[in-house]
Amino acid sequence: MNLKDMPLEQLGANAYGHYKAGQKAEGKAAEQYTSSGLYLKEAKEQLNTLQNPRAPMNFAEFLLNHCPIGKSRAYDIIAIADGRKSPVEEAERHRSYREEREEPRNSARAETQSETASPQPQPKPRAPCVVKEAEDINAKYLGVHLRVIRLHLNSATEDQLKQIRNILNV
Repeated sequence: MNLKDMPLEQLGANAYGHYKAGQKAEGKAAEQYTSSGLYLKEAKEQLNTLQNPRAPMNFAEFLLNHCPIGKSRAYDIIAIADGRKSPVEEAERHRSYREEREEPRNSARAETQSETASPQPQPKPRAPCVVKEAEDINAKYLGVHLRVIRLHLNSATEDQLKQIRNILNV
């Protein structure tokens, strides 16, 4: 697969899909983060290329519009793909950060639940199908983009539609 020919929207969707799959799949997280980092790195390179007519935004805007990962986390993921950071150490650092953020919420929730109700049985965790989850996330994300594009096309003027047809050679 040649990433250089892939549109930015698809790079963002694929990067986000692999990122979310990596969060859920503990054993394959390193592979998923590496894949996500490769997509993010390619998107960043495309955005930095001055000759690229598809580069109407900077990397932060790209993340905001096409790949909802925080900027610092995206750079961490790119560093994992480049081999500058260890996926295991980075995952542990990120996991401890999430646990620190969740601890105050969980303690308040536990106090409320112990006062009001008896404990509920916990459902058994299912084994995640990483590829299927990544494809589902990509499909959902692309569906949102298609709706946005449809809204833009419906509000476009005739001149704008003519320009779009010329660009797409339709």
